[in-house]
Amino acid sequence: MCQQNNNTKSKKGKHLEYSERQSIERWFNRDKRTKVEIAELLDRTEKTVRNEIKRGLVKNFFT
Repeated sequence: MCQQNNNTKSKKGKHLEYSERQSIERWFNRDKRTKVEIAELLDRTEKTVRNEIKRGLVKNFFT
């Protein structure tokens, strides 16, 4: 049997593209969108967006 209609919504197992990372940064920092809103806009899970934001935060201890 062959499945004709693939209606999966999520992009499982795929990495974020550079443009998606830029969008997350812009929407989170400048536009002050929530992580849930960003996830819906990118069609990704909220956990993926949270991990990417957490990964991008850098603490500067020397200032």
